[in-house]
Amino acid sequence: MLTLLGYPGTGSALAEAFLTLANISYERHDVDYSVESKEKHYLKSLNPLVQVPTLVFPDQSVLTESLAIALYAQSKHPELELILHEDMNFWRWILIINTSIYPTFCYGDSPEKWCTPLEGRKQLRMTTDQYRNELWSQLEMQCGHPYFLGEKSCAIDYYIYVMSHWRPRQEWFLQNCPKLSRVIQLLDAHPQLQDIWDENFGEERLIELEDEEEEVDL
Repeated sequence: MLTLLGYPGTGSALAEAFLTLANISYERHDVDYSVESKEKHYLKSLNPLVQVPTLVFPDQSVLTESLAIALYAQSKHPELELILHEDMNFWRWILIINTSIYPTFCYGDSPEKWCTPLEGRKQLRMTTDQYRNELWSQLEMQCGHPYFLGEKSCAIDYYIYVMSHWRPRQEWFLQNCPKLSRVIQLLDAHPQLQDIWDENFGEERLIELEDEEEEVDL
């Protein structure tokens, strides 16, 4: 049995979705990496970045990064087509999501880690939020129908869905990125993933995430 170190509402939801779609059994252990604990120290011993998802195999080998976990899932279930190896457009946009959009949360979610003056923290949160919205608008212009790359869903669509639950949230997508919003709605109804979506992004969990954002010490 694989062990997935994760936390509800975070990027570990991507790993859960990929593993589930590939019919790979796992146990999720929740680690709140925002507070000091034995669980956090254990996570750090496996992943120096102290990030989830972190996937632990029975032989204690470790795999991190949601895209790497998607590659692993596809290696066990090739017909999934989460990863389109020969499609350069796929690699272009999946890497933009991972290297440009995703990091805006790393910096904007915890501006106190990077800026000492209060005004600097507010500026970092504002500029990373603004830059993220601009990047989402670029994806909107490239979005196909009904999924991002056309007829079939791929890993890109799952990133869009999971990240739509974070700032600026789904209402913004509905108003500003209708094509991406359509992708979000399609995956929201995915019958195989309802339990995962509910546990990570159910109404109570979303309220909790919003409260946590309001408490950020800018």
